[in-house]
Amino acid sequence: MLGQLERGFMIAPPPFGYTMKCAVECETAKYVGTTWIIDEPSAQIVQEVFERRAQGQSMDAIARWLNGAGVPTSRKARKNGGGFWRPARIRGLLSNPIYKGVFTWHGSSKYLAEAKAKGIE
Repeated sequence: MLGQLERGFMIAPPPFGYTMKCAVECETAKYVGTTWIIDEPSAQIVQEVFERRAQGQSMDAIARWLNGAGVPTSRKARKNGGGFWRPARIRGLLSNPIYKGVFTWHGSSKYLAEAKAKGIE
């Protein structure tokens, strides 16, 4: 995975506001990696979320706005009828370092908890 990162490819699913694009070698038509590209409609939503939070709106109010506007979540719903935005998802979006241009290797809270339990720092 480190090699893919060094070659400029991504190794994680894209966050809300981005979409995946598979990279293929032209001569051999061989899959070589995945990049993220900006999904303009979703990226505008991300910008609006940051602006609303900067204006002092609560994460609950932002979630209500997104749900009221019918903005689909980035994850598929477990049941028919679609998923919906929750304040915790807004917090996760606002705290994601990728929106600052920072990709953190092994930076997820899940990985950090597992590493700590195994004594890996």
